[in-house]
Amino acid sequence: MRRRRAPARPRPDRPLSARGGTPEAGADPLNAPDAGARAIRGGSLRVLGYGVGALCALVTAPFVIRHLGVEEFGGYVAALALISVVALVSDAGLTLVGLREYAVRDEASRARLLDSLMALRLAVVTAGVAVACGFAAISGYDPALIAGTALAGAGLLLVVVEQTCSVALSSQLRFGAVTVLEVGRAALTAAGLLALVALGAGVTSLLAVSIPVGAVIALLARHLLRGHGIRPRYDRPEWTYLIREAIPVAIASSIGSLFYRSAIVVMSITATSAQTSYFGASYRILEALIVIPGLLCATAFPILARAAQTDEDRTAFALQALADVGLVLGAAAGVTLALAARPVILFLAGADFEPAIPVLQIQAAALPATFLVAVWATGLWAVRGQRLLAIANCVGVATAVTLSAIAGLTAGAQAVAAAMLVAEWLLAALYLGALVRQRPGLRPSARVVPKVLLAAALGCGAFLLPIPDLARAACGGVAYGAVVLLTRAMPPDAWLAFAALRPRGQV
Repeated sequence: MRRRRAPARPRPDRPLSARGGTPEAGADPLNAPDAGARAIRGGSLRVLGYGVGALCALVTAPFVIRHLGVEEFGGYVAALALISVVALVSDAGLTLVGLREYAVRDEASRARLLDSLMALRLAVVTAGVAVACGFAAISGYDPALIAGTALAGAGLLLVVVEQTCSVALSSQLRFGAVTVLEVGRAALTAAGLLALVALGAGVTSLLAVSIPVGAVIALLARHLLRGHGIRPRYDRPEWTYLIREAIPVAIASSIGSLFYRSAIVVMSITATSAQTSYFGASYRILEALIVIPGLLCATAFPILARAAQTDEDRTAFALQALADVGLVLGAAAGVTLALAARPVILFLAGADFEPAIPVLQIQAAALPATFLVAVWATGLWAVRGQRLLAIANCVGVATAVTLSAIAGLTAGAQAVAAAMLVAEWLLAALYLGALVRQRPGLRPSARVVPKVLLAAALGCGAFLLPIPDLARAACGGVAYGAVVLLTRAMPPDAWLAFAALRPRGQV
């Protein structure tokens, strides 16, 4: 019996220079000289879009909560949680594999990839929605919630169309288009929910808002793709290849997602409910920030995936720049959050959660490691080192569970935060070790570390100032930024990327 070969992954004909290719590289934006600059600007744009989307959700939440009341809102959240699980499972590493494959294939193979990727994800989502509705029925959900779960699942099918188009848009470095889709979905969802609340709609209608929103965004995504029509189809060799590549990615990602969540679960068993609440409140704030490094690295991933196939010098240069930027931004976020921890906790959680302030300050020190984890994980995905990544994640999660269990039994939330701080930095070291083991030539330089340490030390000096907390945070942030500028800790390419946006003739 003849064995069917996996789809080919053609490599670019020309190697790329360390700083982004040559003008002769052709029309492919991944080979263009300004690819790195476009990724930097795109990452910043997507972070801004994420902030707008979060603001939209924050604005609508009070209206939906008050409209539904305690009982109905609980069911609404439960149905959304079910569909969120379906969304996570249906992705199962397929989007990341799609981005990597799109970056290294030729035009014909890319079209086949997108067709198969969309069909595969639609099939998985359909099965997942059926399971979610069955679970809702067996669990005794109200008929309105079961119907709402099914309708929200139908909206998820339309989101898959948008996300598949975004694979191509991201690989073409069209991050403005991707941001428009993300912000558009958040804004239309917020507008739809507010309109339904004003009309007195029930929980089923609120859950169904994803259908019209998804339809509009899916149509817009297909329009933005400019003639690259995607026709979902069953392609057995392609499906087999995608599933085989996605499984280790999904395993590594799933284990990694357990990192902080495992500490909360362990605390619920070993610590008091109050200490668990303090740690949980701190983590909820931190959770909003740890999305940012992933967004920044996602914009650079197609470039890294292409470079990893043909040019190790460019891969090393890009990862070094990402690590430098990540360390600078991560330390900036850590210093600012530590200084502003009191007003942030009191504003978001209230005076009852004042003991969570030192917990958040300890966790803020893990943010630089969080940024580096995202950078080196992106590098491992690009060089196909997901097996080593999964091993590193297993060790990291085991360490987090062990240390948080000991801390939860002997002390409280502050001790658990310190344990997770150690585990986060250990995870960053494990990722770096795995990356260097996979590709020794990608070992990064530590040239920026002393500059960032100096900037962080002077920034934290603001703790000594006898001024209000927010003013202290502002002073610390300015001091940190001044040292970063004076020592030139930020890679020059990061500044040049935005300098390129100035109109000609302006300095």
